[in-house]
Amino acid sequence: MSESQTKPITNTAMNHSAYGYVKDGNVYLKGYMNYPDRIVGVVKESEEASMAYFVARYERVLQKVEELKQNVNSAQNKGSYLMKLLHLRNYLQDYNGVGNFPYLLEQLEDMENDIKGYVSVNRVKNYQTKVALLEEARQLRESVEWQETADKFKELKMKWIRTGSAEKGHEEEMCAEFDKILDHFFAARKEFFDAAKKLETDRLNLYRRYIDEVTIYIRQRNQTPEARERVMVLQKEWKNVGQIDRWKYLKLWKKYKKLIDTFFGNSHAKKMFPSGSYSQQRVYLKPTGNSDMPFQRIRPEFKPKPMVPDIPLTEPEVLARKKEVCLKVEDIIAKDAPIVLENIKTLQAEWKKFGRINNNEEDKEYNNRFRAACNEIFELHYLLESSRAKHEGYDEKTRFEQLKIKIKLLKEDIKTDETNLQNMVRLNPSLAAAAAPKTGNEEADKERLEYMNTLNRIKTKKRILKRMQNNLVNNQY
Repeated sequence: MSESQTKPITNTAMNHSAYGYVKDGNVYLKGYMNYPDRIVGVVKESEEASMAYFVARYERVLQKVEELKQNVNSAQNKGSYLMKLLHLRNYLQDYNGVGNFPYLLEQLEDMENDIKGYVSVNRVKNYQTKVALLEEARQLRESVEWQETADKFKELKMKWIRTGSAEKGHEEEMCAEFDKILDHFFAARKEFFDAAKKLETDRLNLYRRYIDEVTIYIRQRNQTPEARERVMVLQKEWKNVGQIDRWKYLKLWKKYKKLIDTFFGNSHAKKMFPSGSYSQQRVYLKPTGNSDMPFQRIRPEFKPKPMVPDIPLTEPEVLARKKEVCLKVEDIIAKDAPIVLENIKTLQAEWKKFGRINNNEEDKEYNNRFRAACNEIFELHYLLESSRAKHEGYDEKTRFEQLKIKIKLLKEDIKTDETNLQNMVRLNPSLAAAAAPKTGNEEADKERLEYMNTLNRIKTKKRILKRMQNNLVNNQY
């Protein structure tokens, strides 16, 4: 190569003359290791300026290697930098710069050996940790403390994920056994709760059959000795049915107790004293002047409160009142105001008295809006109580953290409801025809009502979720 063909680097690039040169208007990087000389750019303003530019580019990539080296040396988990190192090495192969690239590759190789040594040692530690976790999972495999053990398994799963990979000869086998144990427990848990749910359903149906039987006797005015004896037997059997959800039981019990009282004529005192039984009325002591019996117990005559007749509202008055109440409940949602359920229930009771106005689109709109708003309010109240129950110190968290907690729980609730909905349709495909009329079959109509309630609940929760997600994105919390 003649002197005219190859010119040394001058000025800024002089220290890098061993790594590059200019030829025929191009800037070359000299070959190194198994790489031949290659063009990294062209001469533009001047040869010196062009060489200085590509030397500066080398300095920048040198800085990247030095930064990576510092990060690896100071990192607790060196293995997390291995892929970044490999990407950087591939990047250097086609990088356009002039400088000591063998030095950079040597530095990367030293770092790679350091990381691989760390990973090798760490995988032994990971193996030992996973052996302990696996043994703990085996001990919990047949546990029937469903909630406590489920929480423990979730904790073990998080530890397993965070531990990282064990030695290659053991990792796959250990992961398979760990997942199999978890699958076994959660399948047994599901089977238990499915059986418990079926048992509760059977008990519910039995309670309802007792109620239906007493109802038939009352409707037929059947007060024969046989009927009375049969109802007395039902009273004994009622006590032996077994436990169900408390609120469901209370609802059935109130209906059943009222029917029993009606059948045996226990409603007489209630009709005479609507504010309470006779024995609950206030008793006064009146002096008699007799030393043997100085006082006489006197019950005041019961005087029922006078009935104030309701003055019916005109249609415009009904619509105006509905609009006022509707805006009130919607305002609670819009302002995210504290929810007092008793106030909402009072408004619902008032709304019920309004009735419906036939063939009136405005009335129909208010009815739909009010129902949707009340559904959201009850769901929001339940969501708040769930958040407090499942997250200790919820009220002390920031509004941002509270909103994230609610969104997470809401997504889980929606997923559960959607699964229940799919199971209903799978067991009874006709439920998907939501507009189908009532069949007249009590059980079938109850199924359809449950399906529709679940569907509406999902729609309500999705509206709430969308609003909360928008608030999170727009920093409105």
